[in-house]
Amino acid sequence: MHPCLLIAELFENIVRRVIAGDDVASVASLAITCQAFKEISLNAIWRDQANLVPLIKCMPADLWTENLVSRVPTLVSYFTHCQI
Repeated sequence: MHPCLLIAELFENIVRRVIAGDDVASVASLAITCQAFKEISLNAIWRDQANLVPLIKCMPADLWTENLVSRVPTLVSYFTHCQI
């Protein structure tokens, strides 16, 4: 790896340009390519989200369901799964 890629400010500029071109998949690939790229790449991916769907999908699968008509996950009531 070229040493200039280890300069955080330069790498952040590269990631910003890639994301500006709507290529989030490439930034995700950078995040899993190298430990040095991970934090900056993941921060860029999560910085701007259009909605909360990606965040909700990070929760355990039994806490949300996906409406097949609108493709929008909804939170399932926590209390329906609690066994008291």
